Amino acid sequence: MTNRRRPLPSTLVDAMVEDLLSLPDQELRAELEADGASVEELAARFDSVAERAGREAARRVRLREEERVGPLPLSPGRRLAFAARAARPAEPFGREETGLGSPLGNRRPRRGVTMRRGRVDEVLDLLPEFEVRPFTLEPGMEEHPLRRAVVRRPTPGWSPLAMGTVSRTYYLLQHREAAERCLAQLDRVGIRREELEIELRHSLLGDWVHLAFILADSAFVDRHGHEAQFRCECVNTVAGPGPVALWFGWLRPVCGNGMILRESRCETAPHRAGPTMAGLWSRVFRGYAGPAEEGRILSAWESQPVSLPVVAEWLEESVRQRLLSRGGAARVHGICQTGMDRRTRVPGSPPEAGTVFDVVQAVSWVFSHGSDARNQYRQLRRMPRLARSLAAAA
Repeated sequence: MTNRRRPLPSTLVDAMVEDLLSLPDQELRAELEADGASVEELAARFDSVAERAGREAARRVRLREEERVGPLPLSPGRRLAFAARAARPAEPFGREETGLGSPLGNRRPRRGVTMRRGRVDEVLDLLPEFEVRPFTLEPGMEEHPLRRAVVRRPTPGWSPLAMGTVSRTYYLLQHREAAERCLAQLDRVGIRREELEIELRHSLLGDWVHLAFILADSAFVDRHGHEAQFRCECVNTVAGPGPVALWFGWLRPVCGNGMILRESRCETAPHRAGPTMAGLWSRVFRGYAGPAEEGRILSAWESQPVSLPVVAEWLEESVRQRLLSRGGAARVHGICQTGMDRRTRVPGSPPEAGTVFDVVQAVSWVFSHGSDARNQYRQLRRMPRLARSLAAAA
């Protein structure tokens, strides 16, 4: 069956292959200004153009391959599978900067994440343990001179498994060791482990964990009656390139939004023995004054009104400064206008944003619910700068 649609111009396809999301967004923005199209019409046009560009890009790749090695003998079934992949539409309004990477390197996996919540000691007993061994084919054979192997130990709930290889300078930080360092610092500022509740997320193999220590009696309640919890959070990856990350932040349970209010309250360190790793926890906890101090920041945001035209100008400036992608800015603007993220009602969001707090929550929703969850930490680290610029513009 032939495609009856007129082929896209060559220059347009080449540009969209290079950056599939930004160019259609610019074209449709011009159309929106010209004929006053609604947000739904804008989304429909974006889907159509992106789908056609994806099919055309796949066709061009196949033609280049055939020119290089000749036509490939494909069975009817494989032809159908290839056609289905080529016709698969790109997600509208973009993936949140999936090509930029993240300071976490090997970050949160897309699938197989398990969440547990409970008292500290009960949850920490569920963590797997690892060890570093010589990287060799068999015992007694020559070891690899540059690499070592990381192996998961047999513990209750976990079987022995080879996880990967690391360099000779790699420092293995056990998940439980990272948690105990957090607990020691919390105890130093007067928060006992018996007062804490812990939320644990771990990957299917246990190599990636996200620990969140929820501080009791630390909730901030906004004017809509929704609370936000103050948390100490730590992410650790074993046998991966990502560093260990530690930060203080807020989580709004009604919508799952995460927020970081201060740059000084978030740090990372590579898996290398030395002062950077050893001093990570003390740097983040230095000058800790409790959730009341940051709660005042949230209260100030709630009391500061902002208009939608100001929000639109601020979003444009944030895109120019590369703090937001164009797709992310479009989603934030839609939430501020209607309380909807495309066709999804954002929990806890008013029908129209009226304060700095409402806009920050819309940004937090986009960062916390992007199509690529592995970039969440990098994006959340931009929150303090974004919030300060918005408060200044308002």
